[in-house]
Amino acid sequence: MADVAIRPISTISLLTAIAALREHFGRHFDRGWLAMIIDDLPIDFTTLRQIRQLLSVTEIYPEDLVSVRFGAEQLQHFAADLRRYLLPVLKERLGVSGLLPNRPHFDEVQRVHRQLLCHSFPYNLTRLEELTAELLSLTDTAILV
Repeated sequence: MADVAIRPISTISLLTAIAALREHFGRHFDRGWLAMIIDDLPIDFTTLRQIRQLLSVTEIYPEDLVSVRFGAEQLQHFAADLRRYLLPVLKERLGVSGLLPNRPHFDEVQRVHRQLLCHSFPYNLTRLEELTAELLSLTDTAILV
């Protein structure tokens, strides 16, 4: 059996990664508009509770690594679900698709805001996946020092 390499990491590195995720998730994903448009998609809402629990962490002890890892995995699944279920229909859900026969009439500000959400969402989702992968790599075979 091969030895598993364990690399020491600092608590500050994990807390910094969690803080970056907290800021990005709070700014772009933990919003009312997103909750409304994913309401009927096959996304498990207990996942959101577990993600919020991960993002509320402000201190980490060695026994917390398992729960941090689990929360990061849940965040990874959530991002994959958004990419799979929401991204292909985002314009339709926000009402700015030119393919809809009965397009809702928004005022100019609402229409521009929704179009900007459509354009920035893929980038923000990719950034969420990158930050999540970074946190997961920190928790892989790690011990706190």
